[in-house]
Order: sequence, then structure tokens, then C-alpha cells
Amino acid sequence: MNRKFRCGRLIRTSDGVLKEVELKHGGGSRFCPWNDKDMDFQTVHGIALNRFELNDYKYKTQLYDFNQRVLDINAYKNFAQYIERFGLNTNSTILYLCTIESFAHKNESPTKTKDTIVTTITSSEPHKADTNQQQTQKSPLKFGFNAET
Repeated sequence: MNRKFRCGRLIRTSDGVLKEVELKHGGGSRFCPWNDKDMDFQTVHGIALNRFELNDYKYKTQLYDFNQRVLDINAYKNFAQYIERFGLNTNSTILYLCTIESFAHKNESPTKTKDTIVTTITSSEPHKADTNQQQTQKSPLKFGFNAET
């Protein structure tokens, strides 16, 4: 199996607002390899970190679904089941890697490390309507990753 899926990049600000990270700030939408039908979400998370070149930096990251909501990885047997359940087209952005801004200090360079924080969601009901709706804005970021400050 030699397929690809498209992954985007988000940042959640300290006040809870989601922003899409633009290409010039290390974001955009990227194709990622999908080589195994039984690929789990830990592998998907690792691929996304590698694709956005964040795998050597200590940031708290989470996977978000195509609707830009936290992805409940426990609701699916594997990545393929997530795609099949929603009938997703792998040419569209079907997954987002979200970096939590409060862990990405604006004035400090990231620290190289081999640690990656993976957040596991325990809800058994995916895509349940949130009482606190998150806002999504498409706007340029005031800081970027791997960019000169």
C-alpha cells in the first residue's frame, strides 16, 4: 500500500482560539505517506511531526480532525477506520497537527529533545458538540516555528 493523506497545521493560542498556520510560518497543508492500512494514530502523529519538522522540538501537540476539533483517537481501531467512517478524500486536508501556544515560548528557541507529548482523549463519542465552541481564524501568525525572530 503506497497512499498519501493531507495534513494541515493549527496552533491553539493561550486564549483558546485556533489559527491555521500559514506555509511561510511552517504550516500549510502537506502530503504525508500512508504505507500501512493498519497504521495507528501514534504513527500518524509521528509522521505529521516529522513532516512539519517538529519531531526534535519539545512542543505539546495534538491531532485534530478534518473539522478542526480534537481527534478522539480511541473511537477508531486505526487511521483507516477514521477515514472510512467519514468517507474522507485523502486529497483534502483530513487531519491537523495542533501546537499549543502556551508551550511554544515566543521569545525562546525551542529545545531539541526526543520527547513528544501525545494527548489521548478518553471520550467514546467522537465529534460530540462542545458547549464551549472553539473559534477558528485564518490569519497570519505573529510568531512562527523555525523562523528568525
